[in-house]
Amino acid sequence: MSKSEIKHMVIDTLLKMFSISHTKNTMVGNAHVLGVSGGEQKRVSIAEMMVCQATICSWDNTTCGPDAPLL
Repeated sequence: MSKSEIKHMVIDTLLKMFSISHTKNTMVGNAHVLGVSGGEQKRVSIAEMMVCQATICSWDNTTCGPDAPLL
C-alpha cells in the first residue's frame, strides 16, 4: 500500500468512526458560510487532532451538544 492510500484509509476510518463520512467534501463553515452542524464541527476537530497525532489537545465541552450521543 502506498503512503497516499494509507492516508486515505486512515481518514475514511476516522470519518466512519465519528459518523461524519457525509461531510468529507463539505466546508466546515464559519460565521458567514453554512457548513457542517455544530456537533459535526466538534467531531471534525477531534478527528483532526487524531489524524495529526496532536501532542497537546485542548478540550472545551467537546462532547456536549445535540450530537453528543454519537460519541
